[in-house]
Amino acid sequence: MPKVTVTMGVRNMARYVGAAIESVRAQTLQDWEFILVDDASEDGTPEVIQSYLQDPRIHLVRLDHWSGLGTARNAGFQKAGSPFITMLDGDDAYLPDALELLVNAISQSPSDIGVVYGDHIRLDDATGQKTLVRVVPPMSKPALFRQICCINPVLPSACIMRRQVWEEYGPHDVVNNYSTEFDLWTRSLQTYSIAKIDAPVVVYRRHAEQVTAPAKWAAFRANRDAQVLRIVQSLGLDGLFPEATENFAVASAVDNHVTRMLKMKYPAWNAALFLLAQTQALFPTPERAEHMKTIASLLEPHARQPN
Repeated sequence: MPKVTVTMGVRNMARYVGAAIESVRAQTLQDWEFILVDDASEDGTPEVIQSYLQDPRIHLVRLDHWSGLGTARNAGFQKAGSPFITMLDGDDAYLPDALELLVNAISQSPSDIGVVYGDHIRLDDATGQKTLVRVVPPMSKPALFRQICCINPVLPSACIMRRQVWEEYGPHDVVNNYSTEFDLWTRSLQTYSIAKIDAPVVVYRRHAEQVTAPAKWAAFRANRDAQVLRIVQSLGLDGLFPEATENFAVASAVDNHVTRMLKMKYPAWNAALFLLAQTQALFPTPERAEHMKTIASLLEPHARQPN
């Protein structure tokens, strides 16, 4: 059994996937298997992958039709033969000691740590500029729940998870193609927690075709809003703010938290509106009512989520 399974769901990444595969082969930790799932690519991606299959650790799964990132990731996870799994995107590349750092960190962590992540180097594909990105560390529960309403600190290519997290809380969402890993590991927070290592582990490439490119921000924001809405609906005010024992304290905490949420790059408008509505029923104020009207007016009718 290999120490770690690297998975990759990939579609139309012929330009980059070779570098991603080479970065896995160049790892200081060599006890791995690599499962690549080609999501019905229409360029030369399968041919690039095929050229590496002489390495017995590398395996290719081909989907007959375009199925989406969640389905591709699930196909890779299903074939994983090790206790730890990583998700390397086809346009990213590991730094040489990435797997060694991540495997050591999670194997030495308490069993309730389900995900470990690291920092990354952001590469601007157009200019070649590289920037070290130090990602925020996770807070402890319940503050962690509030933290993830504002920001997703876990870059998919920079994390490792226990296989049992996926077995217990998977599969990946097959409806939405954005941040399927965020949806998975936030569900797992019912039982598990997350941890961070203070070291970069991957080169994260920014380019026009990627899922989070500016042209696709509207869809990405809407999907993240829906994910955060599910979190706040499942936890409720008691789960998000258990330390606030009086209505006034809860209301104050929610108002401050919503302000932070709406300052983020990908503000969760529907989730914020849900929290404010719950708070308004508990401790109504005219100011909050006006705030809710303002948020509602910014949401297009088709983007609104039911309470």
